[in-house]
Amino acid sequence: AGDFYSGAYRPSLKGDTLRMERRGSVTLAGRKHPLSITKTAEAIDGGLRMRYHLRNEGRAPLAFTFGTEFNFSIGASDAAKALEER
Repeated sequence: AGDFYSGAYRPSLKGDTLRMERRGSVTLAGRKHPLSITKTAEAIDGGLRMRYHLRNEGRAPLAFTFGTEFNFSIGASDAAKALEER
């Protein structure tokens, strides 16, 4: 299990693309391993393209199943406020 569901991501906005980055960890066999995730959301042709980039920040090789989640309930004013507060 990872700790990415409970922490804040560092957002950046460029055009129609929102990038969110966070360093955290994943626990495997009782040991924590450093991991970073970059989530990119891009508005395209009436839809949304999501990309996920995971980087092993440690030395030990990692093997796990990655499950995605995304909260689409954030309002435009809340998103703008979050970017301003950085």
